[in-house]
Amino acid sequence: MDSWWNFFYLCGSAAATLTGLMFIAVPLGSALIRKDNLAEVNVFLSPLCFHFLHVFFLCCMTAVPRANPWLTGVAAIVSASLRLTTMPKDYSVLRALARKEDSDIDRSDWVLLVVLPIAIYVSFIAAGIGFLMGKAWAVPVLATSCLVLLLVSARGAWDTLVAIAVMMPSGQNGRGHEEKAKKVERS
Repeated sequence: MDSWWNFFYLCGSAAATLTGLMFIAVPLGSALIRKDNLAEVNVFLSPLCFHFLHVFFLCCMTAVPRANPWLTGVAAIVSASLRLTTMPKDYSVLRALARKEDSDIDRSDWVLLVVLPIAIYVSFIAAGIGFLMGKAWAVPVLATSCLVLLLVSARGAWDTLVAIAVMMPSGQNGRGHEEKAKKVERS
């Protein structure tokens, strides 16, 4: 595990940074978040934040000084199992959104939001079992799973933030700032 320390450090740092950026980006799109669409917003934003935090947590588990592989294995199994149990509610909301007539949810959304995360969380469980059994393949499986979840979530975050920018009323997505700047200069 020592030879993988830098990899997990970089992945964990990236996950923490992307989580922080989500906390900055969401308020920028807050004009689009209302009580009547909160469940729909949660389907797209909350899982992304949870994925970033999951990668961060597992990378932290690999950095615990003098920790044995048992700790990493149990952390991977328990955290992935808990995450898998919370996913069906989000995906039922996504399914209802996809059934709407004006829905723009397509196959790539299902792959990025449902299929890949489920496969990755199952691989976290497999890696955890590998750690408990002392298998050498557990570390690269955990590393690959962390990296893929990080990349899938970054792509999902990008798509979500682009959608927010497109849906923002004129003047709230950066286009109106030039006019405000000109008014300030004139006064």
